[in-house]
Amino acid sequence: MRVYGGIDPVTKRRHDLTEVVPAGPNALRRAEVVRTRLLNEINERRSPRTNATVSQLLDRYLDILDGDRGTLQKYRSYVRKHIAPFIGNVKVGALDADILDSKRDARPRRP
Repeated sequence: MRVYGGIDPVTKRRHDLTEVVPAGPNALRRAEVVRTRLLNEINERRSPRTNATVSQLLDRYLDILDGDRGTLQKYRSYVRKHIAPFIGNVKVGALDADILDSKRDARPRRP
C-alpha cells in the first residue's frame, strides 16, 4: 500500500508512506485497514514529512541561520563533534527518547 504524504521539505521530492500487505484471502480487507491508518497518520501529522537525517536538517538550519560568523562556526563544530557521531545518521522520523538514551549511554566516559 502506498499513500502520498506530500513533498519532502528538505529534498523537495515526493514523500510516500508505504507498507507491504502480504497476499492471502484477507489481503484486500487488510490493505484497506492499512490505507486508512496511513491516511490518518498523514491527517494527524504523525508521519514524518521527510526522510532526512538529523545531520541534514541541522546543516540546512545552519545554512539559513542569521548569526555571527563565530557563533555559526561554533554551532557547526558542536554538530560535527558531538551530534553527528551519535545521531547524525538517524532519520528524523525515527528519532525518539529511546534512541537518545541509548546514544547517551554509548558515549565514552571521561576519566
